[in-house]
Amino acid sequence: MATRDEFAEIVLIMQAGSGLNLDANSVEVWFRSLADHSAENLRLAVFDFLRTSKWKPTIAEINSRATEYRDGLGSDWGSAFEIVMRAVRWFGLDGRDRAERALGPDLWRVVESLGWESICDSRVDNRSTLRAQFRQIYGHATERDSRITSLPADVSSRLVGDVAQRLGVDR
Repeated sequence: MATRDEFAEIVLIMQAGSGLNLDANSVEVWFRSLADHSAENLRLAVFDFLRTSKWKPTIAEINSRATEYRDGLGSDWGSAFEIVMRAVRWFGLDGRDRAERALGPDLWRVVESLGWESICDSRVDNRSTLRAQFRQIYGHATERDSRITSLPADVSSRLVGDVAQRLGVDR
């Protein structure tokens, strides 16, 4: 979740990029409305919006885009791939930790399967191969997730807990 200082920086980016003028009360409404998003996701959403829209941003538009970044596996594989590629352009090879936070755990598992460095270093002429690999891994991940979520809650909770315990991970 973005701190007030991080959000103030995001507001400055929005204002500089779109001409949007927000007074203190408006900034507070925006901050409360977008409070469930990380600073990384909000930055990605704002830059994505500024690069693709002719209009001034709205809370709904930024929320929608930030939600896409946060819930990467909820979208189709093509949209998820584009989200990952935007993260590559925004964070770059050295921004691995920030990209991981921005993409969320589900989408990051797909990225890790391919390797963040490999994705960052992929050339344009190899992009179709990367897309095909991403599609396959993403499909397996969403299929696995849908199987787990279709189980009764107590069973899926035990299953996830058992796997986490075997891996030595706190859940």
